Amino acid sequence: MYTIRMHLGRGKYCGWWQVREYISNSKQGKIVEYIDPSKFTIILRTCYLYNRVVQAEKILNGAHKEPCAWICVGSYVKEDIELFSIVDENPYLLEYNPRKNKHWMVYGDFGPPDAIDKEEIQFIYTKKTKLYI
Repeated sequence: MYTIRMHLGRGKYCGWWQVREYISNSKQGKIVEYIDPSKFTIILRTCYLYNRVVQAEKILNGAHKEPCAWICVGSYVKEDIELFSIVDENPYLLEYNPRKNKHWMVYGDFGPPDAIDKEEIQFIYTKKTKLYI
């Protein structure tokens, strides 16, 4: 298993997807790799949306940002963005931004966005820096 999140720290890999070893839903292990979103699409399987709501609420209220959410995944595959595409006519955008909301949110054509913290999702994929269900 692995955990995946957008790396927002300074340096060479800022804005890249960070993959870490899985220790538990609330703890990440050593870095496995960084994936450049401009070069790869990532397909995530058997996913669990984790976040630290208390920390996210502090960030929402103006505290300094620090990692407080990630996706726990059973497996993942990265594909060359130039050679691979997913045909999905009605994708649902999955977003986590503690400056806007303390929860994982899903947006689609079904009405107002829904909070989906701690949900298990079979399949999530990336398009550049965005996540879709």
